[in-house]
This record gives sequence, C-alpha cells and structure tokens, in this order.
Amino acid sequence: IIEFFGDYYHCNPIKFGKDYFNIKNNMSAQEIWHRDEKRIKDLETFFGATVLIVWENDVRNDIDKTIKNCLNFLNYEN
Repeated sequence: IIEFFGDYYHCNPIKFGKDYFNIKNNMSAQEIWHRDEKRIKDLETFFGATVLIVWENDVRNDIDKTIKNCLNFLNYEN
C-alpha cells in the first residue's frame, strides 16, 4: 500500500514540530502522527501488506526519485 501524505494535513515532521497545532485537523502534530501511525498499523493488519508513506515534500523535491522508490517498493523492475 502506498499512502500519500500532504505536508500540512499530516504535519510532515521535517516541517512541523510535535506541538504545532493544525487548525484544519483541530489536532497537534503529535496527535496527527499518532492517528496516522494507528491507521498504518490497521492497514497492515487488515490487508497484511506493508505501507510506504510518500510525503508531498519528497514529490516536490525529487519526483523521479520518489517514483523510483515507489516502483522499487512495489517490486517493479525499472
């Protein structure tokens, strides 16, 4: 499973500290990270699959590398 996380909505730890309060989510960054961690564990348990998180920041900085990482994760040859 590949999950795409927006930097603001999921409070990318590279950009936001744990105490940052996300108005859109009405939660602190730490609470968002905990929610996301639980979701990932639920996905892994329910589907028996590994989850790759792709951050918006990664796509913006190097889309080719991000695509390559996704393909490698999915075991595609490139």
